[in-house]
Amino acid sequence: MQKGKVLALDYGKKRIGLASGHLSMKIASPAGVVESKNMTYAISQILDFCKKWEVVLVIIGLPTSMDDQESEMSKNARYFEKKLLEALESSKDESLQKIEVKLFDERLSSFEADKLMVDAGKTSYDKKEYRDSFAAQIILQRFFDSLGK
Repeated sequence: MQKGKVLALDYGKKRIGLASGHLSMKIASPAGVVESKNMTYAISQILDFCKKWEVVLVIIGLPTSMDDQESEMSKNARYFEKKLLEALESSKDESLQKIEVKLFDERLSSFEADKLMVDAGKTSYDKKEYRDSFAAQIILQRFFDSLGK
């Protein structure tokens, strides 16, 4: 795996939470959300982020049940991964073609995101705006932690 910036995605049918970090520092930060009702639009927005931030790796949260069963949302995340890979591979931009994409277990990340929001003093009104990005941050931080030192 090459060193560089990482973009994590918490895929959802309405919104995709974004988080960013760097493989050398291994610290994840929330980075906003992208509306995902239109997959083509969502992927184009993610490609723009990848280009702007010079991303080398995209981590997509894979919703897995506690008993490791494939759910409808995990199938949706796998389909999104497939479409994102197709868009990256067919891009005319060589830097986008080189981006690696990985799925990573996101079990309980939304639950932890809710706790983070409470700890950060966010209200239930803020939930829509921040939850997906905080969930992406948790996914990315778990990924970094899984790499060790």
